[in-house]
Amino acid sequence: MATGRLPSRSADIRGDAIPDNPNDYDFLFEPAVVDALKLYFATCSLEMTAHELAAAASTLANGGVCPATQERVLEQSTVRDCLSVTQMCGMYDGSGEFFYNIGLPAKSGVGGGVILVVPKLMGICIFSPRLDAQGNSVRGVDFARKLIGEYRLHLYDGVMTGGERIDPRLPLARWRASQVSSALWAASTDDMRTLRRLHEEQVDLEVGDYDKRTPMHLAAAEGHMDVIEFLLENGIKPVADRWGGEPFSDALMSGHTEVSSFFVEKGMASGSPNHRIDDSNGRHDEATDFSDSLAVIELLWAAADNDVGGLRRLVAQGVPVHAQDYDRRTALHLAAVEGQLDAIKYLVDHGHPLNVRDRWGATPLDEALREERQEAAEYLSERIDE
Repeated sequence: MATGRLPSRSADIRGDAIPDNPNDYDFLFEPAVVDALKLYFATCSLEMTAHELAAAASTLANGGVCPATQERVLEQSTVRDCLSVTQMCGMYDGSGEFFYNIGLPAKSGVGGGVILVVPKLMGICIFSPRLDAQGNSVRGVDFARKLIGEYRLHLYDGVMTGGERIDPRLPLARWRASQVSSALWAASTDDMRTLRRLHEEQVDLEVGDYDKRTPMHLAAAEGHMDVIEFLLENGIKPVADRWGGEPFSDALMSGHTEVSSFFVEKGMASGSPNHRIDDSNGRHDEATDFSDSLAVIELLWAAADNDVGGLRRLVAQGVPVHAQDYDRRTALHLAAVEGQLDAIKYLVDHGHPLNVRDRWGATPLDEALREERQEAAEYLSERIDE
């Protein structure tokens, strides 16, 4: 009491229905201390299942509104204060280390339960009774560490480049698109400023897209010597794309003699792509350009994954169903090459032209035949013959 850290008589602590009996205590006591302890012990005596704890964590993550009932059960200011406290001391003496490594508000109990709160996204409950020296669930802490290792959930992940960890706040196709879109478009347009910025942000400039096409492929195809030299100087090596083609073959096919000769001098003149084109003089339908390059890549990823919901969402947002990327590839090319029949049917039913041709002159049907996607090839053939 002398330190002033315990409640005083004027403390505003909610009363209870159980009368205080001085004869129950064999020491001098301050009534406000008893009231505080009674509230604490009553709260600690609540019994909850893992499902109920997850619902509580989700309510905190949802700003005080229960996601199951859509009813507000906590004021927003209460949620803010609660999350601040859990961030600082929710994991007992291990709170500092936990937040340093995990970066999420959390609360553990000596019964073995741990709740994690990802604000505006989700709440999680982990239950495993074995405790560590700080009184926290051993497996609960380990699971949280592995979760952060796979997903971008740390509160300060926003200051880092994405890398390989998935951002669950984004649709999977958009997250994939965000990993490669800027670098590929920059390489194809000789945008050295963007490439240098991405390199400083530690973006992996060797990562490819849905066709394993990398920035070096695009730079070679467009004849951007400065981009190729920049990539090589920073340790980026030529790799093969979906068809087995390396940057040298792109430069050679596009007639960029300076670039192809450079690869020969460097001993990097390899890669013989296998493109199938049954009728190079056949019908040629037009695809279209779209200003939002990230959305275009997301559209093609969604098609490759057979994500019809993602396709529907993007088209509803105004992305043309037949938008083309830097290689003139469209969503129908990707759906066909992966044999994704649901995506193919959606795209065709929504007006995607059947005879669009990519950089190499291949149609979606050519791609389906090359990859031996029988159902996709039969469907496309039938629609072309209609």
